[in-house]
This record gives sequence, structure tokens and C-alpha cells, in this order.
Amino acid sequence: SGQLVSAQSPTGAPQDPSRIRSYIPLQAGEVKVAVLVLEPAHAGNLPAGDLGFVYALARTAAPYFWLARAAESEPRNDPAGAKDLVGISPPMERVRELARLAAQVDLPLLLEGETGTGKELLARYVHAQSPRREKPCIAVNCAAIPEGLFESEFFGHAKGAFTNAFAPHQGLMMEADGGVLFLDEVGELSLPNQARVLRAIETGTFRPVGGKADCRANFRLISASNRSLLDLVRQDQFRADLYFRLCGMEIRLPPLRERLEDIPELVRHFAREYAQEYAQEYTQECAQKPTAPAVRTISAKEIEFLCMRPLPGNVRELRNLVRRMLTLP
Repeated sequence: SGQLVSAQSPTGAPQDPSRIRSYIPLQAGEVKVAVLVLEPAHAGNLPAGDLGFVYALARTAAPYFWLARAAESEPRNDPAGAKDLVGISPPMERVRELARLAAQVDLPLLLEGETGTGKELLARYVHAQSPRREKPCIAVNCAAIPEGLFESEFFGHAKGAFTNAFAPHQGLMMEADGGVLFLDEVGELSLPNQARVLRAIETGTFRPVGGKADCRANFRLISASNRSLLDLVRQDQFRADLYFRLCGMEIRLPPLRERLEDIPELVRHFAREYAQEYAQEYTQECAQKPTAPAVRTISAKEIEFLCMRPLPGNVRELRNLVRRMLTLP
């Protein structure tokens, strides 16, 4: 898209070829957004093949310069939680793109990824950008609810429904009314409880334990699992009909080993986060001291070490390592 232009002297007189710079305009459509400069040592000595490569580079780079300039000229209005989705790698850019799309539709959303990849953070990011953002996002760890209390926790119960039920309990589904219900580790639900959840999703109604009438709640369902639900379906450990209900749209979060270029920025992010937290704690608890002890920084060599270290716990493990390195001498 660019055309090679050689600079001439102000008087129009020929210049020494060894001092001539050549310029290739980078154009996005008809708009010139930048200029690629060839230094004198190379401007007049490029073989035809290399010159073709330079033109191809100019055509490829031009749209990215245009996007960068457009982004700089527009005011940033990052939604809540956006600053915590740290990463410039292509996998993370794809996750952000899918999350923005998911926020605009009210389909059930399934998040899959290894432990510690940030599934709950992504769920709250989607909620913060969605039309439901003024309503609550209720998160529940399905693996942490005892089997016998599942119905009471999810659907609520009436007063006197069982021993020690001294007052009615609303239940998670009603708490999420108008907002989002986030089911973390949904793959840990037992088959009977999967059937109960499926019926509530399909009919849009549920009955509290000991209740005499059905209740209705309008919420968006976001689910997460650190295991492939489709694999669990094949192993007869997860209901296929529930899987297809949960998977209106799916986002896979990449493990850190697939986005190593994000580790330095994540380390810096966690270091800043911990420094701010430490400063707040000092202000509240140790204000009588003249100065707070300094929080040390993470060196380039330490960041390189973290990039080479296996991190099976992913971002959660990296966060804990950074805090430990900043805390311990």
C-alpha cells in the first residue's frame, strides 16, 4: 500500500546516494498513519526480493498502527474487573473478545480451564459488562455444598420444613433474581442434584423445601469447571441434557504455560496489588510509626525464574509466589 519515496535536498540538487533516506508511507485505506524509514546504508542497496518484503511489512503493519492511534485518541472506559484480566498474549486477547461478546447476549455461559486460571474473575468480568450489572452476581462452589443441604441452599426452604428451620430461607436462585448465578465446579454436582438443577433451568421455576407453591427467578447462569464436562458426559458422570443447557456459549481459559509472555506483566500487577494492600494495612494499624518498612520489588532475574518454573496452579499459584517473594527476605 506504500510507495517508496526518496528525500531530496531543499534546493532540488542531487544528493550523495550514501546520505539518502527513503520513506514508505503506511496507509490504512486512504489514510496515512505512519512512515517506515529506510536508513541511508540500506535505502539504495535493497535487492528486489528484500524490497518486496519491506512493502509487505508496510501493508501488514499499517492497520495495527491505525488501531493503536484510534485507541489512544478515544477515552478509556474499562468496565469493573477489566483491569484484573491481565495479559497481552493472543490467547488472552481472544478470551477478552469472547467475554465482550458473551456479555451482550443472555445465553448460559460455560467457562472451562485448569484450576487457578481465573474462571470466577472472568465470570464477574462478563457480569460487569452485561445489562444485568446493576443486579447481584451470586457465586457458589458446588463442591462445597453437602449433599443433604443442596436443595435448601439452592431452592430455599419454608419455616418449619425440617428440624431447626426456625425461619424461611430464600435460597441462591432467588438471591440471584435479575442478576447472575455462578456455579463454580459444576462438574462436582451429583447426578440427582444435576437433575434438580436441570428441571429448574428448563421450567424457570422451583419449589422451596417444605413450600406449597412454586417460585420463579430470572437470572443468567454462568458455570465453570476445571474438567471437561463433555469428557464427563462420555464417562456417564454428567448428564448430557444438562451439559447442553449450560453450554449456550463456551470460553476456555488458557493455562499459564500457553501464555508465558503474560507472566512478567502478571508479576508486576500482583506486586503493585500487594504494595497497595500493604500500604493500606500500614495506614490503618501502624500509623503511629514515622515510616512504613519498604516493600521490595521483584527483579528481572526473579521474573525470568518464574517464567521458567512449572506452575500447575496457574495464576493463583503465581500470585502466592509473588506475595511470598515480597514478604520473605
